[in-house]
Order: sequence, then C-alpha cells, then structure tokens
Amino acid sequence: MGAGTDMWLSQGGKIDGKFSEVIDCKNHSNFVSMQVKEGLQDEDESDKNFVMSFSHCSMKDGKTFEDYMAAQDAWNAYQDENGFSDSAWVMFPIFGETDDSYDFKAIGTNDDQSSFCNDYRLMSEGHRRKSSELFDGVIDCDIPRLYNAITVRTMTAGEDNQVLQPLLNKKGRQ
Repeated sequence: MGAGTDMWLSQGGKIDGKFSEVIDCKNHSNFVSMQVKEGLQDEDESDKNFVMSFSHCSMKDGKTFEDYMAAQDAWNAYQDENGFSDSAWVMFPIFGETDDSYDFKAIGTNDDQSSFCNDYRLMSEGHRRKSSELFDGVIDCDIPRLYNAITVRTMTAGEDNQVLQPLLNKKGRQ
C-alpha cells in the first residue's frame, strides 16, 4: 500500500494537476476494503469499466459484524442459486473521513450495465424480499449511490488481510 502512495507523491504531480483543473477536492480519506462476495467475472480482462453502488451502513443495536457476515453469507448463497452476478465489498473508514454517522460502506459491483440491470430486474421481481428478510434486523443502510467506475489498481494477494485484521480487532469485529 505504501509503495503506491510513494509513487503517487513522487510521480503523480501532472495527473494531480489535471484532476485539480476539473474538480475541487479538499478531503482525502482512506478506507480498507474486504470482499464479501465474488460475483461472476467478465471474460474480457482488458475491460476495466464496471458499475459500482455505495451505501452507508450501521449495525443495529446489539448486532455485531459477525451477524452481518452471517446474513451476507446467506444472501450470497441465495443470489448464487437465483442467477445474480454481482460482487460485494465492505469498506471501513481508516483516516480522513469526516462523516462518522455510519460503520461501513456496503459496495456492490457488476462488470457492466447489462449485468447490473439483470440483477436489478431480479430484485424488482421479488428477490428484494429475501434481502430484507436477511438484513433488516442487522443493519441500517441509506439509499445506494450508483457510479460507472474504472479499475486503476488491484491489490495483491495478502494486502487486504495485512490492513483489515487490525481494524477488525480494534472495533471488536474479529
């Protein structure tokens, strides 16, 4: 993780300058992510575009991250049985985040708009009820925001766990 930041600080000035020409960004924050569902992958690995949704989520009183993961695991199995193709992630704020009104971001990704719309169609056909059954007693989430995204960097195997485990231990969410 640090190597990428070092490279950005030493070589990213031109890109940062171009970015600053089109957007005003005063906040820089950092999150650690954990994949909680691996979805179907597009055969074309050169296509770095995908669809991503974000929701801020908080644990309900008396619930733990283990409760959330049990619901997520059940939802993953249900999705696999019913033709969903999305991947799912959670992102925990580490530093720089000024909004402390949530515990984590719930992320959904699809390889493209077609697979996203297929999953959306499945939800609208009634599968949303199962999601509600599993998650409503465990977490509260706001309305998702949807983005078209591009992969810039992929973490190497093991990087996730090096950063994530200390955070989970700190928050009592082993």
